[in-house]
Amino acid sequence: MTLPIRFEDFAERGKLPWLDRGDAAAAIAAQAAASLVTDAQAELLRLWDERGWVVLDCRVDDEVVDAVNIAVDKLIQSHDPAEFETWKIKLQNMHERSSAVRTAILNAGILRWCQRILGMACRPFQTLNMPIGSQIPPHTDQILMSTHPAGYMLAAWIALEDVAPDAGPLLLWSGSHRLPYLSARQVGIPRDAPEAECSQIYAERYYEANRQRMIDHGLEPYEFLAKKGQVLLWHSNIVHGGARITRPDSTRRSLIVHYFGAEVHHYSDLFHRPSKLPELEMGEAAQ
Repeated sequence: MTLPIRFEDFAERGKLPWLDRGDAAAAIAAQAAASLVTDAQAELLRLWDERGWVVLDCRVDDEVVDAVNIAVDKLIQSHDPAEFETWKIKLQNMHERSSAVRTAILNAGILRWCQRILGMACRPFQTLNMPIGSQIPPHTDQILMSTHPAGYMLAAWIALEDVAPDAGPLLLWSGSHRLPYLSARQVGIPRDAPEAECSQIYAERYYEANRQRMIDHGLEPYEFLAKKGQVLLWHSNIVHGGARITRPDSTRRSLIVHYFGAEVHHYSDLFHRPSKLPELEMGEAAQ
């Protein structure tokens, strides 16, 4: 059976992740009482419920981070930095050709937290290496990397260096994950439109719609000044972006990886297409 690839075509909402069902506090308390999570883990789960993001109690080791940076530097050195906009697409999905990136995204601690939060095994879908701050406007990932039922995608933001305030830090609008999902249809993206048209309408309407929603709901961004090796997870519906870079020569090295719950339907509401998870040997997970 072929499943829909537009959000509005699903007749039933489906069973949401356990932390999105409205009784997260009681569910977390029950897990703690049953010794399924420690007190420290329960506190991180409560923060996830409250904010839609959390800094994990695990990290990516320095030697792995350094190896990822070496791989990125080699890619950059093989291109003209002045023409960054023409080749930056090559920073996507570096896990396909870099063992260091694969090791980072299969970090056992990250995978355990993904499973703990979503309640099922998770698999990496897409990676993005960022040598500098993105300066991207407020947006969510759910329109790009969608699931049915909704909410079974989360992202890990891995700091590949200490982040300075003038380097365009990651921004997160805490609590925005609880707002209704803003779908492709709601921002006027036609069904079956070519991808270029979808991208154009997305750029013209979607970012501004999210910016206005943050104003309407009185939500202010949190600036994440990460330390090398730290890992931050965010909810598929959390609004996030990149602060303005105020030191032009600054770097903000990071690795972003999006994980899908393995047992749900994966698609892109924006581009109305299914999402195929890459074949990765999950036994490569770092210890």
